[in-house]
Amino acid sequence: AAQSEEWVEDFVAGNFLFIKVRNKLVKVYVPDIYYGEADGQYSTLHTKDRKFIIRIGLGELLNHFPAEQFLQTHRSYFVNLNRVEEVDLQDSILSLGNYQVPISRRFKEHLVKRLPSL
Repeated sequence: AAQSEEWVEDFVAGNFLFIKVRNKLVKVYVPDIYYGEADGQYSTLHTKDRKFIIRIGLGELLNHFPAEQFLQTHRSYFVNLNRVEEVDLQDSILSLGNYQVPISRRFKEHLVKRLPSL
């Protein structure tokens, strides 16, 4: 079951970051993040079975992640390219495990260029 927690400060150290959950710092591995979703000053990071609500905007949050691995797909979403399992170009939806993330027209061409293909 997904849990939602709130956080005030973050820091990234190499391949992981610590997210404040109540009175604890929870280690979250960057490769375990499926996608992020922004809503104003807050963003939600989704892993396989948890979500973390953090107080940081999407643009600033993306600066903390490796650009070769994470890509914005929509005004309010970014994805971990290593977690993408399917791209529905007709309906503009990415599938990442049990998650579906929208792709806006603005980001679709860039996304397709970034996906390795045969």
